[in-house]
Amino acid sequence: MKIYLIRHAEEGEGGGVSDLGRRQSEALGRWLKEKNIVALYSSDRARASETAAVVGPILKLSSQIIPNFEEVRELKPLESIVEAQDRAQAGLKFAIDKNPGRNIAIVAHSKLIRQLLDKLDLREFVEGEDLPNTGIVALNYQDGKFKLLDYAIVP
Repeated sequence: MKIYLIRHAEEGEGGGVSDLGRRQSEALGRWLKEKNIVALYSSDRARASETAAVVGPILKLSSQIIPNFEEVRELKPLESIVEAQDRAQAGLKFAIDKNPGRNIAIVAHSKLIRQLLDKLDLREFVEGEDLPNTGIVALNYQDGKFKLLDYAIVP
């Protein structure tokens, strides 16, 4: 099973995606089209859900919102890194359990993706810069274990 963790497209005014972000989302959809994706999930934040809304029709899928993939909460109510990691891991488990052995894509936020990688013991990418807009982290999941295949792919 392949899991594609994706940072949302470029943010525009009002929290959604910009015109460039829409083009980034279209390129992302074209790239994912060859990956046999069976389910598309996103955060409930506008820039992630709008990214997924552009990608979905290209994949002939409806995007499904999973609130577990929202950004790390740095404002009230505050959330610890451990709480964010646990929340993201629960969302990932939900998506895996709904699609056993099949490829999925999740559109979320750079900091949350990096914290999730830390929780999955893939720590080498936790520190440092954010993922680029529509940057992709490709994971393999088999027998309960995650393996990093690629980091920061940009379609």
